[in-house]
Amino acid sequence: MIALPTDVARDCEKTKLAFEGVFSAMVEMLRPSVERDIASKTAVARAIAALCVGGMVAARVMATKKAADDLRDACQTLAYQLGGWNKVKGLAKKPHARQDKREPLSRRR
Repeated sequence: MIALPTDVARDCEKTKLAFEGVFSAMVEMLRPSVERDIASKTAVARAIAALCVGGMVAARVMATKKAADDLRDACQTLAYQLGGWNKVKGLAKKPHARQDKREPLSRRR
């Protein structure tokens, strides 16, 4: 899902519906674990899913590892707060390992 949004936006309705289905499945996976006492856990789960996907999309285009790491950390922190997962046990903070071994766009052509 991280690499697809731009391509999906340019494609046909069938492709957009497929992406929407996958995104909805992600929301349904997140919804039961939202621990906040609010009227709509679905709305919070949608916001968390959008934050996760959007944060990763934006982080992938950052020029520096530090900027990408800072953005991912900010998104992760806010997602935990939105879900009420501030005190989740067993989630140790691991350093981000940037595994982007692709050539820069300027060299791909």
